[in-house]
Amino acid sequence: VESAVEPDRARLRNAIEAAFALHTDPLLGSLTRYARAHDEAPLIWRFGFIHRVELRSVPMSAQILREVFAHASGQFVAELFLAGSDPRDLLGAIVVVVTAAPKTLRSLAIESSLDLGTLERLFTAVPNLRFLAIDAHDFEARNIELPVLESAAFDGRLSALCLRALAEARWPRLKHLGLTYTGGSATAADLAPLFDRTDLTHLKYLGLRGFPFGAAICRRLPHARFTHQLLHIDLLGCELDDADAAALAAHPARFHPNLTLTVPTGELSSTGLAALRVLDPKLRR
Repeated sequence: VESAVEPDRARLRNAIEAAFALHTDPLLGSLTRYARAHDEAPLIWRFGFIHRVELRSVPMSAQILREVFAHASGQFVAELFLAGSDPRDLLGAIVVVVTAAPKTLRSLAIESSLDLGTLERLFTAVPNLRFLAIDAHDFEARNIELPVLESAAFDGRLSALCLRALAEARWPRLKHLGLTYTGGSATAADLAPLFDRTDLTHLKYLGLRGFPFGAAICRRLPHARFTHQLLHIDLLGCELDDADAAALAAHPARFHPNLTLTVPTGELSSTGLAALRVLDPKLRR
């Protein structure tokens, strides 16, 4: 419609609205009240089926999601975005994902200021994910196994057990790993297993943001088996000084020649910056 020229645009828009009004009830049934002709969210269709569901602080999210997954048009949902601060709505929606999500689900993102609790059952219920993003005040994870996951991002408070579970997670196809630490009990020892991994042969982006033990990261990262393949290393928000920068840059041959390096530069002198520019000449304060 948007690519058509006037007056065709108006004619096409009217035709779409008429078709939508005519076929909505038999195709959508009880989902009719959640769909509108020109406003795609919260339900986005593709090839006659619901492709994406977006529930952003929507009351009764769990009920809506349960209806979507049970509907004929919701059998092949591929993408799901959940956000909210009401425990009943958001945590209830997560339970629905655990119990009723279709195996076609490829992308899952959750944003909340809540404590989400333990997510082990959630991850077990969605084994075919390619994209996963969790941004919450607090959450726990254990025994993570997502064999085809390509992108993972976790932002929140990380306990020692949670960070260790993320460092040891079984996701051999992972290309993008982002961990943002906003507090918690995790230490450098809990992250250490990540640097011993030999199976992350596809990893291209590593983001370790906000960790208070940046010194340990800078000393372990050059010796990781996957470091040479990383195209982007993001340590924004970590505590780094000139000695840490020197340790990170001490073995330049172990890094990719076209590396992009993102680091906090506030505590670095010109000496520290010069050391890091051996790894990334484009680095700026």
